[in-house]
Amino acid sequence: MADLFKIPGTQYWLYDCWLDTNGEPCDQSTPGARFKERVRVTKETPGAYPEKTLSRKWYARVNGKPVPLSANKGAARIMLGDRLKKSEMRKAGAGDAFEEHREQPLTEHLDGFRKAMIANNNTAKHARQTVTRCTKLFEGCQSVFIGDVQASRVAEWLADERKAGRLSITTSNYYLRDAKSFFT
Repeated sequence: MADLFKIPGTQYWLYDCWLDTNGEPCDQSTPGARFKERVRVTKETPGAYPEKTLSRKWYARVNGKPVPLSANKGAARIMLGDRLKKSEMRKAGAGDAFEEHREQPLTEHLDGFRKAMIANNNTAKHARQTVTRCTKLFEGCQSVFIGDVQASRVAEWLADERKAGRLSITTSNYYLRDAKSFFT
């Protein structure tokens, strides 16, 4: 099993210094200067004192790459176990083929859907109109990911839009048709 580790780094600090209104080190006589006991600065700042630090998050190597996990070591161990399990399941051919799609926001899916519609010889106007309707529908239902979409919430949103006079029955049928074509 891979070990957890923190990534070492260096931060640069100035101690007992005066800062101008822009937060830059300055002389005490500068108008608006204020005293700071300690301030983090860039490496190039004259008089900067380096301090060795460790990252806040725990990391582990998964497939040879360092992967950030969690600031809580116990949670990081659990996250690492999940990642290793998923990796082994994929190697065995039993992984979740749609996992990355479920983690992708609907806006990215809609962009791909628009491109696919145009590639299938739909007009640019039709593709734009369909994506606009789907976007309004998903925003109205407060759906961000595919798993958030619920048929009952879609029906409620369409009914609310019709009651408010923003949609006719014919237009709401177009919304339903376009949403169905997005999921098929």
